[in-house]
Amino acid sequence: MINDYTVVLDADVLVGSFRRHLLLNLARGGLFRPVWSETILQEVVATLERDNGDGQRVRRQLEQMFPGAAADESYIHLVRKIQLADENDRHIVAAALAENADAICTLNARDFGWSAVEVVSPDKLIADTCDIAMPQAVNALAEMRRQMTSVHDGEGFVDRMKSQGLIETERLFRPLVDRL
Repeated sequence: MINDYTVVLDADVLVGSFRRHLLLNLARGGLFRPVWSETILQEVVATLERDNGDGQRVRRQLEQMFPGAAADESYIHLVRKIQLADENDRHIVAAALAENADAICTLNARDFGWSAVEVVSPDKLIADTCDIAMPQAVNALAEMRRQMTSVHDGEGFVDRMKSQGLIETERLFRPLVDRL
């Protein structure tokens, strides 16, 4: 399944390993097309380098997995024209507009106020895209779970969703633990 539903992934959803892997496995499974800007990648690297020294490795993985995910740099001229409560988030909306994105996925939806692009939480994005294409989602997430060393079964995988605040996603997959 190839899906042209395009989502700008904010740095805050790419920093946490479990959430990042969930999103990217679904994107790799064709449930949506991820996009990020150079500024978003720089924020991911800076945060991860500060926290655990993993930033450059994660950036390389993102760029290798999704070579077409970098936003067209034409978004830069839009940044100054966008007004948000947090001016540091203007580049995210600009990248979304330049890429004709359907949504922005972030943990800080309130910082965006009104936006020309839908703003969704990672939980909503994951739950909604999985609900629309459940067979592909189950396959993508079952593959992810098999590659994990810290989770040994579907029950543990769904428990991890809940512990990461992915409540809608956990509710959606709880009945399917035997398939994960």
